[in-house]
Amino acid sequence: MVVKMVARGEALLGLTDSDDIADGQREGLPIAPCPMTEETLLIPNTIGMIRGARHPEAAQQLFDYLQTESVIRQLISAKALEGSSIKEIPIRTLNADWNHLLADLESTTKMLNQFFLR
Repeated sequence: MVVKMVARGEALLGLTDSDDIADGQREGLPIAPCPMTEETLLIPNTIGMIRGARHPEAAQQLFDYLQTESVIRQLISAKALEGSSIKEIPIRTLNADWNHLLADLESTTKMLNQFFLR
């Protein structure tokens, strides 16, 4: 949605995933990513396994599969992952202090809700 809003001129910029930008570009939308800088926050793909879930073996199999070289290369090809490791990224990016950020989670969430849920 963000990519389409920017492409239609309804927003000057938007926060979205790199693979969404790549998809929009493949569709011929007039969009471009901002260049990565030291202020760029990279959020890697993640998977979570729920303790006590009914199918821990299946969850572990999925976890292992998603970390295979084949899947990682597919994610990189789809521009859903910048590289197979942080060492492959040619520029230094933001290294967030998550403990500090989480300490203010409640007030930050309130502020973001006011901004984004207008």
